[in-house]
Amino acid sequence: MKTTPNASARFRRPYPSTWHCGRTRRRICTVVIVAVLAAIGSIPNTTASAAQLWAGVAKADITDREAGPVNDPLYVKALVLKDDVTTVAIVTVDAVAIGEIGRIRNDFLGNVRARLKAELNIPPANVLVNASHCHGVVCAEVEQRTVQAVLEAWRAMEPVRAGAGAGHENRIMENRRLKLTDGSEADVRHAYALPPDEQVAAIGPVDPEIGLLRLDKKNGQPLAVVYNFACHPIQGVPSRGNTADISGFASRVIEENLGAGVLALFLQGCAGDVNPVQYKDVHNPRDAEPLGNLLGLSALRALRKIQTQEDVDLRIVSEVVALPRAADLEQRIAALQAEQSKLLQSLRGTSLNLKTFLPLFVQYKVSGEFPSYSSHRYLHDESLGREDLAKLDAENKANIEAYVRNIHVMEQLTRVQVNLNLLKMHQAQNAAADKDTLDAEVAGLRIGDFVLVTFPGELSVQIGLNIKQRAAAEFTFVAGYTNGYIYYTPTAEQRNNSGHAQEDCDCLVAPEWQQQFEERAAAILDQLSPRPPVPGVGRSDAARNAAIVTAQDRVPSRRIPPILVSHRVADDKDSADAPRTLAFEPHADVAHRELHPDFCWFHPRVAALPGWGRDGQPAVIMTIQKHLGVSDYYSGMYFLRTDDLGKTWTRPTEIPELAWREGPDGETIAVCDVTPGWHAQTGKLIAVGIKLRYSPQGGQLLDQPRSHECAYATFDPQTDRWSTWKMLNMPETDGKFFLVAPGCVQWLVQPDGTLLVPIYFKGPTGSDYTVTVLHCAFDGRQMSYLKHGDELAMSGGRGLCEPSLAFFRDRYYLTLRNDARAYVTTSADGLHFDPIRAWAFEDGQDLGSYNTQAHWLVHRDGLFLSYTRRGANNDHIMRNRAPVFVAQVDPAKLQVIRETERSLLPERGAMLGNFGAAAITPHESWVTDAEFIHGKEPHPRGADGTVWVGRVRWGTPQDDVK
Repeated sequence: MKTTPNASARFRRPYPSTWHCGRTRRRICTVVIVAVLAAIGSIPNTTASAAQLWAGVAKADITDREAGPVNDPLYVKALVLKDDVTTVAIVTVDAVAIGEIGRIRNDFLGNVRARLKAELNIPPANVLVNASHCHGVVCAEVEQRTVQAVLEAWRAMEPVRAGAGAGHENRIMENRRLKLTDGSEADVRHAYALPPDEQVAAIGPVDPEIGLLRLDKKNGQPLAVVYNFACHPIQGVPSRGNTADISGFASRVIEENLGAGVLALFLQGCAGDVNPVQYKDVHNPRDAEPLGNLLGLSALRALRKIQTQEDVDLRIVSEVVALPRAADLEQRIAALQAEQSKLLQSLRGTSLNLKTFLPLFVQYKVSGEFPSYSSHRYLHDESLGREDLAKLDAENKANIEAYVRNIHVMEQLTRVQVNLNLLKMHQAQNAAADKDTLDAEVAGLRIGDFVLVTFPGELSVQIGLNIKQRAAAEFTFVAGYTNGYIYYTPTAEQRNNSGHAQEDCDCLVAPEWQQQFEERAAAILDQLSPRPPVPGVGRSDAARNAAIVTAQDRVPSRRIPPILVSHRVADDKDSADAPRTLAFEPHADVAHRELHPDFCWFHPRVAALPGWGRDGQPAVIMTIQKHLGVSDYYSGMYFLRTDDLGKTWTRPTEIPELAWREGPDGETIAVCDVTPGWHAQTGKLIAVGIKLRYSPQGGQLLDQPRSHECAYATFDPQTDRWSTWKMLNMPETDGKFFLVAPGCVQWLVQPDGTLLVPIYFKGPTGSDYTVTVLHCAFDGRQMSYLKHGDELAMSGGRGLCEPSLAFFRDRYYLTLRNDARAYVTTSADGLHFDPIRAWAFEDGQDLGSYNTQAHWLVHRDGLFLSYTRRGANNDHIMRNRAPVFVAQVDPAKLQVIRETERSLLPERGAMLGNFGAAAITPHESWVTDAEFIHGKEPHPRGADGTVWVGRVRWGTPQDDVK
């Protein structure tokens, strides 16, 4: 395992980077086939191919040089791709749209496709034409020059290698939707004024990902780059000349850095509600070049890390989706006209005009207490009992406030008027249409690991984020403005906005369009999925393993055949709605390895910090401790960190704030059994564990109340600092909560930011623990007890302990440890639980897990359990605590589905210690554990102090989980 040499460093936010994984599958492509295809073109085919890929590129200047000054040229660029069975043309145009608005006519796409079909036999659906949405002016010959560019690209085709990746850029754009305090939304445009600052409550998201396709010649030199990014390229240039704007400058940076002949093709993403940053700046000239330079450099940084391969899938699918046209535009127009009338009626007269208002406004802002003269005059009048200045000030202030109110009303009227005109235009268009639906061409394209979905509308950024999150392929991207133009296509929530903004008024579709499109996009992506891998062989085998586990690790790469998606057939004993078993692929990686006679690493648990890793990926923090040879005797806290999803890890580094400290009676105070988790509402990582007291010999001291109590600390990635341990104040610490232990538990963050923390506790006597769930508040610094739920108890076997809580499909699930068996229960609210039952397989056989913990993995489509058990040829392991298994759970029966069980972390002669489980990305969840072995030599069966990361790779991506 590669280790980053920064053990002395603290948590540093990494520099941008990217990573790529691919596959190599070779075929022989004969000269005869190549010659035939070159002569006759190809027929569209949605079956996978993995033959030699050919590509050619060309461009043509389409600037209208008679339309005024030209700052930089506009181009049409063409990329033609071809393998044994499929030919695809990707065309990018520096224009506002493909038809409907701007200089490009509505018949442009059909005419171009017809010419390419006639001359090159490229099927029309295999021609993708994307507009950058820059507002440059193109020449009248744009159609002919587009065809010519594709013909030249066809003639220039040569064998190529392809690779995909992603970059990160978040400095050049901002969401232009303003969420107002009254619940409505406005937008940021030059067409009208912004609402007052005090009315703005929040803004929408952006997508910092740069989608990348790299094409190299056989000699390794780059031929072309396709890059996808979401931002309106409408910044302009100081000269106000014709310009390709941000994307034009970015392409130039890429091309100049990669060498002569390289072509960079920009595919506009979901930019409907994304503006250039500081779009309304009035203190500096508008200048797209610095923004484009940043985008180009960020793309280059990621491109240089992409590895290309020869034989890749080339597939394209296309369909026309009938989207519902808006049926409520008349009502929306009427509502907006009523608002317009109300605003007009609210205007009030004032004696001020602009000439008198401006100096008065400044005067009263400079000195609110003594605006009309210096203070001594006010004091003099006051001493004489006069109020002349005070009355003048009151009159002036009232007139100023009335004038400002009128200004705000007039600003609002401009927003209403502009958007009312848009609604009227689209009402006329829909009324003139011959049907209630609007045809939109949706295409999907796979070029190796690069997967693209296209759409003709101005998609809001959240829609692209939704599609990416749902996509199975790592490098899935979305391009709007492609193959036509159907105006803005906002989210359903934006479309129903009561405040009126361009995205929801410059729109032809009904709110229901979003769900329909996202479902069709998902179906198209499913059609482009890779062919099922042969067990033990596949796209992520050699390359991905080599990147994660290096020669130093000495641990053979563990590849386990993926579970194929299937449906269990119900019989007389099965429920007819038995759960669908979900595809997942387990894989064991190494985070660290160390053998030492005095300690071994223990309690490794991870939490993802969204956006704090490289290229917008999460950083992952692993908390870990040393087991010091005596039972349950642990060091202070250490951490490891990865910023590249486990490719490299820092070495274990002690956290000074979380080290041992001396107690009031000379004992050692420590915290163990820690579980970290991300609190999105405050942007903090919270670590929760058990505070305990040690004697000098390492024995636990339990003679006082609160010898065990709930400890927590926070890590702020913004400041790169940990807090010290704090203790949760609990009631009845002399009674039932004499000892409180949230050890090795999975806890949850609720939507309102409060926490549900399972604990086990006991009074001053007895040996059995009781389990409950604490409901706690957290304000970013302090955790506060609010209440606790049912108290779940059992006699014998130390009662119930080490509970872990999960949320799946509107129910909470709690797994519990007992010395003899493992138990499970469910709840509707996370506090009040059904009677517990023993864990079992679906055939009723006991699970075989005992005297150890189990943890949950939650996926949108399935609930999973990680655990250890008897019956795995592991009786030589203490408590049968190796290997670690993962299996799907039937949430209705609360049983483990035996056929889905897979070994995730291996048994190599040593017990695996206390472990953890956490969601990391939409595609992966991790189970972390460490081998319990002291000494200098490995165990004969292989245990050598490895800290394991067990990756559970989902066949379909998961949603955010609690």
